[in-house]
Amino acid sequence: MTVKDSIIDPETCNIAFIDEGGSDDSHDLMIPYWEAEIAGFPPARLPEKLQDTFKTMDALVKEIASQAQAAICTHRLGTLGGKPLYGAELVAALYDLKIPALLVTQYSDIDKHTSIRKWKDKVPVVLHPREFSSEDVQQYLEECAMETTPTRKSYRLAPRPDITQRILYQRQELVRLRRFFVNHE
Repeated sequence: MTVKDSIIDPETCNIAFIDEGGSDDSHDLMIPYWEAEIAGFPPARLPEKLQDTFKTMDALVKEIASQAQAAICTHRLGTLGGKPLYGAELVAALYDLKIPALLVTQYSDIDKHTSIRKWKDKVPVVLHPREFSSEDVQQYLEECAMETTPTRKSYRLAPRPDITQRILYQRQELVRLRRFFVNHE
């Protein structure tokens, strides 16, 4: 599906696929890369084994930025430089460079509360491999691109006073009711 007036153009936007799904020590399902190719996005050519080619996250991010305008990666990527490599960390690094990136993991229910949480404010879209389709890939990348615009407000830093006041009022009422029942027993 092509989105009209899109900032992500399938004809000019190369996509880097960062995936260890084909390796023996993979912990995540392989990205269905063919879905993006069906949608018209040409793939950027990255080395098969990240661990053998890149020693640091910065080197990997620079290589992706030099070859692609967007990225799609799995979350559980293995290790890099002897440390665990998480796709959420990579997506967050690309987010800082204003490169839209999708995170795909079969363990989203588990990982979003653990290993994704640290970078959650810079990971706009997390998908299960079954949710990844050629009809929606451009829309998801658009959503990621919109998140990197300077007008975006971080949801972690924007408390809502009306909710805060309501919670405080409810706590005060609870304390008042407890005192009432304790005094009347």
